[in-house]
Order: sequence, then C-alpha cells, then structure tokens
Amino acid sequence: MNYAGLSGIYDPIHLDKEHLADSEFGGRLLYGQLVHVVMEGLKIQTGILADSVIASYGMDSVPVVNPVLIGDTIHNEIQVINLGRRDADSGSPSEKKRGVTNSQKLSALPRRER
Repeated sequence: MNYAGLSGIYDPIHLDKEHLADSEFGGRLLYGQLVHVVMEGLKIQTGILADSVIASYGMDSVPVVNPVLIGDTIHNEIQVINLGRRDADSGSPSEKKRGVTNSQKLSALPRRER
C-alpha cells in the first residue's frame, strides 16, 4: 500500500485481495516497477558496486517476464556486460542543468467482451 500511495497507482490488481483470489494469478501482483527497485536494492546490498558507481545512466530494457505475487521470493543475478567510458556529450544532468528521461512501455490489457 505504501507504493500505491507514493506512486498514485491504486489499481485493484495490486490492492484488492478478494477480487484477485480467483484470478489467473491467484492473488495480488506486485508493481513491476517495485520489483525492479527491490532488485536494485539487492544489487547494492551485495557490495560488489561499492565506491564504483557514481551515476545511473538509465536502462535499455527492463522486461517483466513473469508476474510477482506478494510473498514471492526475489532472486537477483548480476552480470557486468560492458566496461567503458561515456561520451563527453553524455554528462550528468547536473552538469547540463537539465534532466531527461526516455521511456518505452509495453502493457497487457484485458480482452473486451464483444
């Protein structure tokens, strides 16, 4: 419920336990963004990135491949796939005095009865 209050997303698929008890999922789903935030926290807690990351430049792809239900255990696998320098034009938002976010989202919608 704290995430709902913070995000403003009060969708019953995340909040209405009785409504979802007989659904294909069998219960309330965690917010996909919340799952990602928890995974980021688990990554930081490992300590493998301690004192090595100064900024997040973003994410290219964060697919949600399976639903996560309240009470599920989340495991995190971390793999460094590239080490390299950023272009001079990709400085931090504070250096450029602006912040920009690009986003692409895929959503599953319920089928409508015809």
